[in-house]
Amino acid sequence: MDVELLKKEYSRKNDIIKKRLKDFKNIKEDEWFYELCFCILTPQSSAKKADAAIEELKGLRFKERNINPAPYLIKNTRFHNNKGKYLLEMKEKYSELRKELDKINDDKEKREFLVENVKGLGLKEASLPYDEKVLIIIKDRVKLIGIGELYDKYHDSAEQIKTFAFNHSNLKFEICSATKIMRHNYKKDLYEIKLTTGRKTKITGDHSVFTVKNGKLIEAEVRNLKEGGFIAIPNSLKHSEFLPERLNIVKEFIDKDVVNSFYLRSKSYVMYLRDNFHKQILRKNQYTQNFRGIISMHMLKKLPKEAYSIKVLEKHNVVIGTRRSNTFLKSVINLDEDFFWILGILMAEAYIKKNPIEFTLGLEELDRHKKLNFLLKYVFGVRVKSYKPKKKNVYTSKVHSKPFFYFIKYILGIKGTATTKNFPEVVYSASKDKIISFLQGYWEGDGWKKSKSYMSISTTSKELANGILLSLLMIGVIGRHCIKKRNNTLNNTIDVSGIIQPDDLKNHKFINKTEVVPSIGDLLHKIHKDLKIISKVDGKHTYLFNKIMRNKHINDSSKEGLKKIISLLEPYGTTDDLESLKKIAYSDLSFVKIKEIKKEKYSKKYVYDLEVSDKDDKYENFVGGFGGVCLHNSHFLRNTGHENLAILDRHILKNLIKLNVIKEIPKTLTPKAYLDIEERFKRFSDKAGIGMDELDLLFWSMETGEVFK
Repeated sequence: MDVELLKKEYSRKNDIIKKRLKDFKNIKEDEWFYELCFCILTPQSSAKKADAAIEELKGLRFKERNINPAPYLIKNTRFHNNKGKYLLEMKEKYSELRKELDKINDDKEKREFLVENVKGLGLKEASLPYDEKVLIIIKDRVKLIGIGELYDKYHDSAEQIKTFAFNHSNLKFEICSATKIMRHNYKKDLYEIKLTTGRKTKITGDHSVFTVKNGKLIEAEVRNLKEGGFIAIPNSLKHSEFLPERLNIVKEFIDKDVVNSFYLRSKSYVMYLRDNFHKQILRKNQYTQNFRGIISMHMLKKLPKEAYSIKVLEKHNVVIGTRRSNTFLKSVINLDEDFFWILGILMAEAYIKKNPIEFTLGLEELDRHKKLNFLLKYVFGVRVKSYKPKKKNVYTSKVHSKPFFYFIKYILGIKGTATTKNFPEVVYSASKDKIISFLQGYWEGDGWKKSKSYMSISTTSKELANGILLSLLMIGVIGRHCIKKRNNTLNNTIDVSGIIQPDDLKNHKFINKTEVVPSIGDLLHKIHKDLKIISKVDGKHTYLFNKIMRNKHINDSSKEGLKKIISLLEPYGTTDDLESLKKIAYSDLSFVKIKEIKKEKYSKKYVYDLEVSDKDDKYENFVGGFGGVCLHNSHFLRNTGHENLAILDRHILKNLIKLNVIKEIPKTLTPKAYLDIEERFKRFSDKAGIGMDELDLLFWSMETGEVFK
């Protein structure tokens, strides 16, 4: 677009633009309230649709009446639930805002005051530090990753990322897409929240978590939380299996580029390759290839994937080894319960830092030792050296196989010593029964029966403990984490009540008996009165009334107890309060008491966040932190304008690109980026001799054919 052409267009529409701006100045004070409502509604919604929503709110007399605006925003604005909440909060303190604004003379200071004091204006910097973990799904694999690393790898391709988020309509967890991964400058303190179950998260003060109030789930900013309060965590992240039934280790090695020292062995396979891909197969080493049935895995990198498909490898019984070794690894393995049991034992009892991998079990575990040796050969095809070392009361099983070691280290990604060992992420993507088999294997190595109905698991690795807590959530179990000192070593202990070993979970339905729904005693009493249920029969209080009064006394009801009370109340009818309680009682959320809140200095430059949203505002949350905590996501482009200022909506940004003022619309409009573009816009405005507010209306008219009313 040419600047001179812009000036001609402005000259042609100058009178109507100035008249419209004069109309803005002459807006009656009664209308200011709805102008502020408009600013709250416009982010990520078109100005026309936001204006239509405002007209509907005016018709409903929203300012004067006690109504929830959210249902009336659905057809015209995105994030209608949150925007509805922001409108109600702004309405409640509107008079106070007006008084404070009258004390401020500078326009930009007024804007800063509004951004600070009105939710929905300005960019919400609700974020996590670089290393804080979040649970995501990418390429059909569940992963736990630091949010900063996630940003570094995927901020330009957030559409590849999925995550676990609860649906606000039923409070059940679903898998949904992330829409943005964001990074913000940050100079304030962080808050570390520790819960009584051992879970914790580090977070900025204006990030929101979830709590329950009067039987309803609500957002709560971290800086407003208090010790002794409750926040939401997942109690179940169940999902269907992401893993294939069988794993092609040859393909995995080729994809990871760890093939140089490995050879495939099978005479019939070598003949198959020479018959079908003779042009790509090197002619040297024909004796080794033809007569010994050995071929370098490196050669397969040049071949199509069909040359090393599962079907072909299994047909020719291909195994993986080194050039001269006589210990091998199967080229295809079954990802079954036996595989995951071995993986559990490996995490608990194996030394994995170098080849050979060593498993060590006590003398009293002879049967388990024999089972391990059998399954290692059956599942992986490896040769096991089993013996009892002299002067040691243990059994040792050694797997001296370089391909097996590489499989554990590079394909499963398991590394570290006892205190730094990481969790095998393949477990997160497995089915319920396979996760249980992994936990059973781990428990048989590093677990014990604490009582008749109490299971404990121990590890010196914090990262491994975090993985176990999350894998328990994948099968609908809440573990309790604590750190205990034993023999001068800090041990992470995970306790689960209701079972004595993970295999018990296969045989009966697990109930989290310790779950509570806080502060609902008075609400239950209110529902009882609203339904006009008789309290006494023949001079005695009814069973239902006694149950409710008991909950009123203790205030925090167990989830199972609440379900029973709801079932007793439902025959008498329903109320909105009862429906809200029912949604909480049958949700995938648990509410855990805050043990400690600490402020700490943050020395790094950036904090990070996810946006998880859809057109119906069903999600807007994700799971992060140690052990799994429900976190509210960030969203919204929020801002306000004033005389000779303009809201940088998309119609302005698109025209600034045409005028070469900016090169592109930023994927994430941070406060710094917003102010930078605003400064560029101002310089262009001064140069063109047209006010920013005038350019706003001019750009709009050039796109729509009319000056926005």
